[in-house]
Amino acid sequence: MTGDPVSSGRFDEWHREDWRKPVEDGPVEFAVVGLGGFAREYALPAFAAATNCETTVAVSSSPEKAESVADEFDMARAITYDEYHDGVAAEDYDAVYVVTPHALHEPYVETAARLGKAVLCEKAMAATRDGAERIAKTVDEAGIPFMVAYRMQFGPAVRRARELVDSGFIGDPVHIHGSFSFRMLDDPSQPDESWRLDKGLSGGGALTDIGLYPLNTTRFVLDSEPVSVAAMTASPDAAFADVDEHVSFQFAFENGVQAQCNASFNAYEGHQLRITGTEGRITLDPVFVEGNEQTVTLERDGMTETVELGAVDQLPPQFDYFAQCVLRGEEPIAGAAEGVRDMELVEAIYEAADEERVVDVALS
Repeated sequence: MTGDPVSSGRFDEWHREDWRKPVEDGPVEFAVVGLGGFAREYALPAFAAATNCETTVAVSSSPEKAESVADEFDMARAITYDEYHDGVAAEDYDAVYVVTPHALHEPYVETAARLGKAVLCEKAMAATRDGAERIAKTVDEAGIPFMVAYRMQFGPAVRRARELVDSGFIGDPVHIHGSFSFRMLDDPSQPDESWRLDKGLSGGGALTDIGLYPLNTTRFVLDSEPVSVAAMTASPDAAFADVDEHVSFQFAFENGVQAQCNASFNAYEGHQLRITGTEGRITLDPVFVEGNEQTVTLERDGMTETVELGAVDQLPPQFDYFAQCVLRGEEPIAGAAEGVRDMELVEAIYEAADEERVVDVALS
């Protein structure tokens, strides 16, 4: 395997930023809409680590939280949601990062479009397919740059796995196993007020929150589309009465590949992707969580090679890539159509589980 430059284990080969292009001007200034745990603990520090980005406006329902976060991350302005919709501080940002609950993305995207601002929207793009389609129409009519925040597509393990599959390293792909699980609650027998357990806000449970990781990454690595899906969900614990606690879904792809994916809000923590072909196998474990020490295992010709990637941060390159697209006037790789397609697949998975049948998801 030493003859393959990507599988040689060289740190620079695995970590190269093949998406990066030269930019002029910048940085792109961002308003961050929604200041929950993910924004404060992961996104805002990642913006600070990026090279073409600067966060300048903090937006929250709570003036006190907005002020506190703005002070902590040296942001110029702190405003409420109502003030954001009224265009307050619009002169202080070029783009909007929307990181509210899924069902609430749409009004903030609409305001950004009205103000002519670029939008990076967290996944899931919306709580429903209809919501995603409305967002897609809004940004298309406004002509603004728009991207769904599939940070997995900027992780070195995922990008190199896609290259290896395309190069024939594993022969013809046969099947993929992808999974993501963790224990969300200490006591799942008791009700919990997390927005992720409110179907109206989240659109679903484990599938819409973490099942999207193996779903979208499988499509990305194969560069292929599923044509049918079968699925099962289960919610044995009271806290998950309105959403899926566990989900399993099986895709058949247009090129004959089969994919088995699982997600759970109440299982031992782990997140892996394994791609098996006629000649070899690629295993990414762990792969999806920000800041994890990532390992890739390559198998072919009776040999096994392990590549240690170290702690991998996917958010800074995602932010820099989007800023690069804004500055260069280029269309991002994970645009509105990608988000709509994933929500179409999410709804098909729930349909397949509810009706206990295989659902056709082939693109027309």
